[in-house]
Amino acid sequence: MEALTYYLKANLVFGSLFCAYLLVLRRETGFQARRAWLLLSPVIAVLLPLLPNSGSAPLYTIELPTVIVGSTTDPASAFSWPGTFMIIHGTVTVLLVAMLGLRIQRAWRSIQGPGNGAASFLGRIRPPETLHPLDRAAIIAHEEVHVREHHSMDVLLFELVRALAWSNPLVHRALHELRLVHELIADRSARRHHPDYPALLLANAMGTRSNTLMTTFSSTNLKQRLIMLQNNRPPRATRAKLLLLVPALMLAFGLIAWQPAPGPRRVEPATVFTGTDTPAEFPGGMDALVKYLGEHVEYPAAARADGAEGTVYLAFVVKSTGELTDIAVKRGVRADIDAEALRVVKAMPAWKAARAGGKEVDSKMTLPIAFKLN
Repeated sequence: MEALTYYLKANLVFGSLFCAYLLVLRRETGFQARRAWLLLSPVIAVLLPLLPNSGSAPLYTIELPTVIVGSTTDPASAFSWPGTFMIIHGTVTVLLVAMLGLRIQRAWRSIQGPGNGAASFLGRIRPPETLHPLDRAAIIAHEEVHVREHHSMDVLLFELVRALAWSNPLVHRALHELRLVHELIADRSARRHHPDYPALLLANAMGTRSNTLMTTFSSTNLKQRLIMLQNNRPPRATRAKLLLLVPALMLAFGLIAWQPAPGPRRVEPATVFTGTDTPAEFPGGMDALVKYLGEHVEYPAAARADGAEGTVYLAFVVKSTGELTDIAVKRGVRADIDAEALRVVKAMPAWKAARAGGKEVDSKMTLPIAFKLN
């Protein structure tokens, strides 16, 4: 599977799962279930596109090099948007991973020294400075939950996911949601240590950098935390809604049950044709095929006037007699261009049939014909 195709499918799966979470689970008090859903979403997004696709197999055995008509441009030198996108995306990912490493170092140094307010990171707690003993106990209990539940590892793993899929805005939103769930889990446990926990949250509402890796008691999710502290819906009410995972997965699988149309690529037929001794060949070879198409293909006048361009993919079978049969457009551009490509291929002379085991055999072919204007 091509890298871009896999990336698109993985993001479609993640998007469907996260949208299902926002629609159904975001207001629920089953915080551990919400946390599990958020953490499993990128895992499922990575694995689901790797499952075998039950779609139909390609109807050809060999794809010939693209033949361009109407222009002298070499297809090998054509600009590749997918390849360029993946290069840019990979470069940004490497930079983000390097920055994540630096942020981890800064957070580790910060958690071991004095700072503004309580915080926790990778098993360490930075206690609050000067507070009333009752307030201090509640805040430390809050941070102990983060340490006990290994919330820092959740954040680091999701930060890595965000670096790998930075171009998907839903990944950034999901990380914010995960950190909110962490605070809600800690609030539920710590509120037992203080008679007026919401007032304690308000009293400690201090700003913190949005990109910090540490879990701080004074988070930017104060409004949502106060709302959820007043939500008396029992956590068990969330369990039934977890069944939504089944239709969400079905939707995700449906969204990725496609295969990209084959794009033009320059190949040597002898190296990709399997199961035969010699692949089928146009009389005179590839150079003769290019010359034939250049002499016989006429760029449709209407298409030229409209500035229409594109590549037509024609599939056909070269019989053991050399005759061409089952000629069809597998991926077209527009009616007049498709019709011209069909006309020229149907008028071709008999090919030299493929040979396997010392005898002529039928073989399936795909011929891309690129219509380009100067």
